[in-house]
Amino acid sequence: MKIGEFDACTVSDGDFWMDGGAMFGVVPKPLWQRLMPPDERNRIRLATNCLLVRRGGDIVLVEAGLGRRFAKKHREIYGITDDVTLDTSLRAAGVEPEAVTHVVLTHLHFDHCGAATVRTDAGIVPAFPNARHIVQRREWEEALHPSAATDTSYDQSLLLPLDEAGLVDLVDGDVEIVPGIRTEIVSGHTPTHQVVHIESGGDVLVFVSDLMPTSYHVRTHYNAAYDMHTAENLLNKLAFLDRAAAGGWRLFFYHDPEVVVATVEKTANGRFAVTPLDGQ
Repeated sequence: MKIGEFDACTVSDGDFWMDGGAMFGVVPKPLWQRLMPPDERNRIRLATNCLLVRRGGDIVLVEAGLGRRFAKKHREIYGITDDVTLDTSLRAAGVEPEAVTHVVLTHLHFDHCGAATVRTDAGIVPAFPNARHIVQRREWEEALHPSAATDTSYDQSLLLPLDEAGLVDLVDGDVEIVPGIRTEIVSGHTPTHQVVHIESGGDVLVFVSDLMPTSYHVRTHYNAAYDMHTAENLLNKLAFLDRAAAGGWRLFFYHDPEVVVATVEKTANGRFAVTPLDGQ
């Protein structure tokens, strides 16, 4: 799709399966299973919709997927296959990994940064050796020194090769990556979870990441149990959706296997309705 002067497309790192109850928090199963039917193990299918944005010499990748450095046990738990990978998706879009200039990581949970490094005969190395990797400083520190509440969410082995290669740019607060692409902290899922705005020629696309993992999460109380600060995420989500509806923003959903891009409208009862825009 076009966002003003930018060309943008989805590049996938494949689907995986997560516990449906965990993805919908306090919402009872009879409600959420109508939207995303679970398998016999109560898992729902999730996507890894990374966003590739290009303009001139700037090639920006937002999010870096799952990666494939999983033991057989974890591959089975999450239903991970090699049918689609970020590397093959990028090449299909005409982009070699060496050409990527920036990788923006909204946060550092393993399913968002796993393909930023790859295993080779020489060891684990950065997948995008010429890219600056944009990470919030507090998120980086939490990932390297997790608490008892977060130690299962982060994998330092995915991150240290980036630091050792000098490719990490730690930032504090909202920043502009290149003209027209900026980050904004919208906290709750993690303390410095960030969304990414792409703006040009009056068009706005926002990569919302785990603020709303799927388009169903625009509903007020549909929030993942993985949110570190659930109430904060809920309130920040609603404030963000007010702005998105008023501004006519397009929203990009990282984990939704069906609806990747949509607009939202605030209804008369104060809720939000989604209009999918896939296929633009």
